Amino acid sequence: MRYTTLSVGVLEIDLQHANIDQLLFELTDENRMLVVDRITNALIRHFLAEERLCAEQGLLMTDEHRREHERLSGVLRMLQDQIKKEDPDRETILRTYSNILVEHVTRFDAFICERETSGGGGGR
Repeated sequence: MRYTTLSVGVLEIDLQHANIDQLLFELTDENRMLVVDRITNALIRHFLAEERLCAEQGLLMTDEHRREHERLSGVLRMLQDQIKKEDPDRETILRTYSNILVEHVTRFDAFICERETSGGGGGR
């Protein structure tokens, strides 16, 4: 998928994106259930770390972005359960995760490097 090609310019966040990209790269038809669990957990931890890092460094983390993290965490858990029930192939899983991640990075993460200016932030 190359999640890492969508750099946000914050080293810790970009490294986490690279780690998630690596998990996606490791996905095979044989290990897909294990890797889906790892990707889901890594993404949920990433959302929390991203919010913490933004707060610590005064980077832009809007309320809308936080709500999107909450929404995506639920979507990822539902997707994880659906994959276990339906057992789709590797390509279907990659395409699904890729679409979710690329949309999130381009709609939200791309703006993290902007400094918080209004103390709490609304949405984008």
